[in-house]
Order: sequence, then C-alpha cells, then structure tokens
Amino acid sequence: MIKCVLLMTAGDEKVLPGLDYLTTGFDAIKMINTIEDISSSDQLKFRLFDIDNVRRGKNYTWNSNGVLQTFSTPSFVKVNDIGMRTEVDVESVSSSYEQFYDNYFKSFGFDLSIPVPIKGVPFELSFGYHGTLRSAYEAITKEATTIAISTDWWGMYSIQLAPVYILPFDPLFNLSLSKLVANPKTKRQQAYYNQIVSTYGTHYVSSVIVGGLAEMYTFVKNEYRNQYDESSFEHEISVGFKLAEVSLGKTTSLSFGNSEGLGVSGEFSWGDDKKQLTIEFRERSKMLLKFLPPLINTLNGSLIWHTWIDLASKYPGVINRTLSSLANLLINYPVKIQDHLQLTIDYYLTYSTLPKLEQVKEFRIKQQNQIQQEQRRRRTIEKRLMIPGIDIVGCGYDIFTLQSKTCLFDLTVNDNSIWIDAFNNFTTYKVPDNFFVLNTRDTTSTYKTSFYDRFQEFWQNSIYVMTNDWDLFFGFAASHTRTEIIQKYHQFFKYHSHMAWTRQQITSYTLAISDFPTPNLSELTRLAINNLPFTFNSRSVRNLAKWKSFFNSYGTHYVTRSEMGGLMSSETYFESCLLIRYNETWIKTQSEKRFLWFFKVTDNSESYTSYIDKIFQQYTRPRFTLIGGLQQQSDLGGPHFKLDQWLYTIKDYPQPVSYHLQPVYTLLADDDPRYDALKEATFYCRSLAVNETNIFIQQLQTADKSASCQNLPENY
Repeated sequence: MIKCVLLMTAGDEKVLPGLDYLTTGFDAIKMINTIEDISSSDQLKFRLFDIDNVRRGKNYTWNSNGVLQTFSTPSFVKVNDIGMRTEVDVESVSSSYEQFYDNYFKSFGFDLSIPVPIKGVPFELSFGYHGTLRSAYEAITKEATTIAISTDWWGMYSIQLAPVYILPFDPLFNLSLSKLVANPKTKRQQAYYNQIVSTYGTHYVSSVIVGGLAEMYTFVKNEYRNQYDESSFEHEISVGFKLAEVSLGKTTSLSFGNSEGLGVSGEFSWGDDKKQLTIEFRERSKMLLKFLPPLINTLNGSLIWHTWIDLASKYPGVINRTLSSLANLLINYPVKIQDHLQLTIDYYLTYSTLPKLEQVKEFRIKQQNQIQQEQRRRRTIEKRLMIPGIDIVGCGYDIFTLQSKTCLFDLTVNDNSIWIDAFNNFTTYKVPDNFFVLNTRDTTSTYKTSFYDRFQEFWQNSIYVMTNDWDLFFGFAASHTRTEIIQKYHQFFKYHSHMAWTRQQITSYTLAISDFPTPNLSELTRLAINNLPFTFNSRSVRNLAKWKSFFNSYGTHYVTRSEMGGLMSSETYFESCLLIRYNETWIKTQSEKRFLWFFKVTDNSESYTSYIDKIFQQYTRPRFTLIGGLQQQSDLGGPHFKLDQWLYTIKDYPQPVSYHLQPVYTLLADDDPRYDALKEATFYCRSLAVNETNIFIQQLQTADKSASCQNLPENY
C-alpha cells in the first residue's frame, strides 16, 4: 500500500499552534488565558514573554493524517510528539456543581494547589466565559440532575517553556513591572500591582498539550440515577457515548436548540440505535456535545465526527495546560515586590475583586495569623507520638529466627497523616505516608483449643500469613539458635509431643502499608539494594557474602500488615499415649482448667490446680506467652495474674499479634535485573537454613529421651 504524504515547503511555515498560550497570562477566576477573553480588544497586545522574536529555534515538523506541516519554533521552548488518542466512556460523574466544576477543569494543572472552585467566589463569574458551566449549574441546582462526562482525547504534541529565569520578558510587561515598588504606601503604588493582575492575569502557562477534544455531557435526572447502582448507571452512560459516536459518524447536522454559550453543539438525539438504551434512561436524560477545535453550525454535508477529526488535524487546540503563579516570574526582583504581587493575587483569588491598599494590609495580617496557626498546628503534630507498630510494619523480617530487622521505608509524615484512637482518650498518632490504619478493634474473649502434631502445621496456623510467596512456609522457623524455637523442636522431634494451643487475642487496630503506591524506600535501603550484585552466584565467596550481609540487615521478608493489640496464649505439650489412654476432649478440658486463671477476669485467688487431674499435671508440659500491655506487674506463674489490669494497659502498649509477610524481592520491578538475583539468593538462604536445621532435627531424633509414658498407671 502506497501512502501519499504532502510536504509543505519552507515558505508555508507557520507559528506553532498553542505557542500563544505560553506567551500570555491566565486568569484563575475566569479560568481562561487572556487571549481567550473575547471582551478584550488587546488580547495579543499584552504578552508576558518575547520569545518568538529574540532567537529562533529548530523547526518542528508534524505529520497530521498524512500531511507534513512545518512550524517555526523559538529556542525558548521544547516541543515533543505525543501522538496518543484515548476514549473514556465515563470519565466522571457529578451530583453537585462543585464536583462538576472540578471535573470540568481537570485539564488545568496548578503548580500549587488552589481550591477549584475557589471558596467564596460566586459561581456566576465563570458563566460568561464557559457556557457549559451555566447549563450545568442550572441543571444540577434547579432540575435535580446528575451529569456524566465522556471524552475522546487526542494529544498530538506538547510545548514546554524554558526555565523562567532565562525567558525574555515582553517590553510592555517589563515596563509594567518597573512601576512596582516594595512596600507600597500610596493608592497609585497599589494600583500598579492591580493593573498587573487585571492585564496579565494571576498565572502564566508553563506547558501545554495541543490536539483535539470531544466531550459528551450526559444530563440524567436524579429520580432515575437514584434507582440504580453505580455500575448500572455508568453502563447506560457508556452505551450512550458509543451510540453518539456511531450516530455522529452517520449524521451531517446537530440540533442547536440549546447551544447558547456552548460554542459547539447543544442537545443531541440518541440516534437510530437508541433501542440499546432503556426507555427510562432516554426519557430522563439529554446529551450536550463540545468539540475542540469548535465546529460551526454548517458542516457542508460532511460527517460530524470526521469533520472534527479533519479540523483537529489542521487546526489543533490547547487541551491541557500547566499553570504557575505570575509572582514566580519575578525571581530576579526584590523579594518584597514578589511577595506583594503574590499577596495581591491571593486577595483577588479569595474575594474575586482587586484590593485597595488598606485591604491588602488587613489581608496580610490575616494571612500571617493563619501562618502562625499553621505553625502551631505543625508543632502539635511534631509532638505527637508515632503510631505503635511502625518499628515492625514495613520492616524486614527474619523468617528463620522470627525477629524484626531493619525498616525498609521512608517514614516521612505529612500534616494530614494522623490517626485518632477513639477508644483511648482520642490519643492522636502520626502515620507515615502510604501507611494506613484500620479500626479493627476486637476484644472478643475466646479460648478455643487447637491440636497440632507437626512443627510446620503449628506455624502455618498461628499468627503468621505468607503472601506473594510461592515457597510459602519453606524455611520458616528453620533456626536452632533461638531458645523459643529450640524448645519446640525438642517437643515435636525429640519427644514426639502433641500440642494443645489456646489463645485469646485483643486487637486495637491494624497497621498496614499501601499496596499501591507502596511507601518510598528509605535512602539507606535504596543504597543497599543498588549495591547488590546483578546476579547470584553461590560459588563466589564475595558474591555470597554480599547477599548474606543484606539478609542479616533486612531479612528475606518484610511485614506488610499487622494487627496491633495483645495476645495471651498457652501451649500444652503431651505425648501420644495420653491420646490413646484418654481423648482430645479430656485433654482440652484439662488444659483449659489449668489456664482458667489466665483467661478469666476474676479476683478469686483460689488455686485452680486442685481441679486438674494429677495424671494431666504429671505428663504434660505447659508454656505461657503474653504479648502486649504492661507485663512487669503480671504473675504468669499462677492465679495472681490480673487479667483486667493487663487488658487495661494494652491500649497504651500494643504489640503486633499477627504478621503478614512478603518476600523483599517483590519490592523490585519484574524487569529489574536484581529481581531474579534477589529471588534466587532468598531461595538459597532458605534452602541452606532448612538443610542445617534438618541435621539438628536428626540429632534430636536419635538422642535418648525419657520414656515418661512407660510410667503411666495402667488402670488409672
């Protein structure tokens, strides 16, 4: 297939579409560039920059539907191809005018967050410049309507300004700035600041995306919207958008009955295929269309959608813009002048009118008071406690010794990252970015007894959960250096004991890290990972030493989530002969009798041991565990333990009572060369730990053990 490509000659070079938006100011009250203000006759006269006459840059050649167009560009801008077109059937749904206003201007990006709409500014101020807003406001506030927006977005190229400190100002803008003085003291001096804002706007445009945009606004009565769930409602919107595209491809005209202020189309018929929409939806909805570049009423018999595509190819418009405060341009001016211009802009954005000198002074005092209040609030936040558990969640974990290791993530806290414990005198805690807290308070008193006869079975059903780990519990607790684990090895492998495990868990909250986006790695962690080898080689002493050093610091896994609170658990080890002579029910009953003081709130100091069968006492081995709360006052050896006192301290001294673990290598991208190496090294270390532990287990199994069951009375 042979393509015909038309090449425009050098004599046909034109000014790049969108460039004029970068040279003129922007008014954040009207939400338009000054060149878009049709009420002004001097849109092109008052420019911020003189970038097209100072120094010429490279020509930009752009292929638009087979037509090569060449544009002249100044050296102070960078042009990049985009060439992307996307359709979004349901981009947003707005049930209030504030929501619609925000969604309508989503293509406007401010370098500093300003509220949209600006609080206190009358809505009507934008109606004269954005007819769609008027239609939306009346529909939402007077006709109880919800509005959905669907889009066909076609980004062709972007234009980016050079840094502001090297941009040449327009001579008239320079002359205007020369009138500004620091600390104005007269009405005339303040008037110069006001004139800057009224003439050049509040912001400048630092970058734009140029292309085409088709938007469909579907107005649906709330009486219909409220009858259906979100999915069903959005399905109808999506079907309507597709029907509109098909119908527009077959239609040569639009109904412009209600098109005033839209500059585009108006009400639109659902077309011949409207049977795909429910009757209720058709009767309670209408559609408005908007095109950029705009279409005129007479389309000369052309298909509407095709006409828009052809028009956008030849005369693209600005469909996205990034904005920065006009005061930021005064980087080479005295700070007091820059600050006063920003103060004038802030007043204008707050009250939608330009200030008098006295009003600016009052506004400055108000702002200073707000800053002081904010500083006091920040100091209050700094004094707050970091959320308990932050030394566990997000930190590495050694699955062999079951110990927490070095934390992996940046623990920066912003002003809004707090959690208030409503059950603990509304104590406020700081929570790092991309960590979150769930209110999962649960004090249910249960002490169900479970039985285990295998070492790994206990760990798999205890307080540990493995996620995103194909090897699951392989190598878990594979250590013969920690006393707690060694005791369990002896019970299961030397004495072939069974375990009866009883627990009561008190959960105050759940602390977790976000799945997406995950918290940023700390600088130390990034440095440690970046210095890991790209490959794993178990035969290289130096290579292996680096991996072992990393695991010694961070472990093979990290904790993604933990329930915080307190845990009481009891382990009763007994030999299989008791199961043969008696049964699980008898063992469960005796075990719960032994630990009745442990799980019951009581002041009765009577010795419960008198109710426990002597055989059970003689042929079982108990172990108690208490996690969380204040433990130094606790008598874990008998009935003097005060459960109610311990429970009371959990809220102030919570500890992790569950661990959700994930391999550290899952933090790396799949295409990161260190991902496979870290995964291989992790499996190697787990295998090595298992092999070493198996040798220890074999030694236990061959050692002599006391045959306690041989002394069990025959006819007890």
